[in-house]
Amino acid sequence: PPPPPPPPPPPPPPPPAPAAGSDGGIPTIIHQMYKTADLPAKWANAPAAWAVHHPPPEYQYMLWTDESLRELITTDYPWLLPTYDAYPYPTQRWDASRYAVLHKYGGLYADLDLHPAASVAPLLRGQTLILPYTPNIGLTNAVMAATKGHAFLEFVLRGLPQYAHAWYHVSKHNTVLSSTGSTYIWARYMTWSREHPEPTSAAGLLPPEDWGKCSYCDRRRATLDKPPSPQANAGAEVDGQHAGVPEGGAAPQEESLMPHRLNSLAAPQETSAASESAASASVWSAAEQMPPWQSPFKHLQGSSWHSGDSELQLFLFCHVNELALLVVFVLVWQCTRDRDHRWRPRLAVLGWIAALVTLVLLAQRGMRQYFGEVLLRNPISEALIGRPWIWLIMS
Repeated sequence: PPPPPPPPPPPPPPPPAPAAGSDGGIPTIIHQMYKTADLPAKWANAPAAWAVHHPPPEYQYMLWTDESLRELITTDYPWLLPTYDAYPYPTQRWDASRYAVLHKYGGLYADLDLHPAASVAPLLRGQTLILPYTPNIGLTNAVMAATKGHAFLEFVLRGLPQYAHAWYHVSKHNTVLSSTGSTYIWARYMTWSREHPEPTSAAGLLPPEDWGKCSYCDRRRATLDKPPSPQANAGAEVDGQHAGVPEGGAAPQEESLMPHRLNSLAAPQETSAASESAASASVWSAAEQMPPWQSPFKHLQGSSWHSGDSELQLFLFCHVNELALLVVFVLVWQCTRDRDHRWRPRLAVLGWIAALVTLVLLAQRGMRQYFGEVLLRNPISEALIGRPWIWLIMS
């Protein structure tokens, strides 16, 4: 008799379930990294601090080391390994690694100097990609969250070899920022948003006040730890829940209003027009009432990678208004000394341009002081200086 037919192949295994509590979105995994598993004293309690508001098994905490990060790149991103090993600064490898970790596993990445003040569950709920604004200009990568295998992170990883070497890498500061760091992630997202205008590809953009970050130019950080005044909490209620911080400045509860401030560009859920309008009104109402100290994070002492050229460039950035005024003064002074009038027309044009830029920068500073950081975050500097410069050198 003929042999019996072979048994049918077993069905393929089901896809791995997302981490508990993620609702199929961003996995509930916390990623941090350091050179070794032995954390320095100032960050030694980081795993325990995250476990307070994110207890296992609902959340998984992963501390990556240089060894495990390189193993990840070698195993899952071998095409990136030559670029990874050739980076001259460890900061570049840590930047590249955080993109790989989030792409491979999904979850939330946070620098070691970021500790939780509350659960990040409201922040992650309903999102697929979260990128934070820096309080200075543009986006940053100090804290990020994404679903596993997000296409934007693959886009970021694929661009790393292209930007590893460039003519504008004239100093350590510029090299780190524009090859792997904040400027790089900002430039890649600008390109990504142009090439993928559909709402489902957009990120939720987190304002700096909602992750508790102050500008480098503003050394006054007291508001992060200052408890709110009774007047600030009075009447701040949305959906029947009080928006204020508990007495003594304690951390807000999980259902805080922080997620309402997330500038989410993700695709809306299928709802009726009336409910969508009501939800939109609720978000804007919450944004207006949200006090700036309700952040799910608190900031500890960092370990800056900045060098001497960083201090110089940051000094120039923080004093751009004064420098513009100085340029105007020099041009006017030069015009008064130009006896043969050869350079006066050209200097006059430059002077008018410098004066216009000065007025714009001063107007921006005044608007920020009047409206506050929540409603205005360096839009003029970003529109006139930041975005054109990045487009010119990195597009």
